[in-house]
Amino acid sequence: MIKPNDGGSFFPATIVVTKEGYVEEYKGASLRAWLAGTESLSEWDNPEVFIGKELSEALAGESTPVGGWSKTPIEMLQFEAKWRAKLKCIRADAMIAELEKGSK
Repeated sequence: MIKPNDGGSFFPATIVVTKEGYVEEYKGASLRAWLAGTESLSEWDNPEVFIGKELSEALAGESTPVGGWSKTPIEMLQFEAKWRAKLKCIRADAMIAELEKGSK
């Protein structure tokens, strides 16, 4: 699997010299992680908008849990988190690719 371009560090790195003289570096989140994390997907929070079984399963990479929300609520939450995470990453990757094109 090809590692996607993460856009580099979004937050600057912090370098700390400890009392013992050790240098420690703390890097912030990558641009990809930041973009994905701030993507709200609010359009899917509207009860009148339905993502559809095929699309949610394709994004999650697995079938919808048997039993649905009434019988398997934890499994359904995990399934929903997977498809939402994948969609957030797809959108973050698209934003990074567009930014790399530069202004034209």
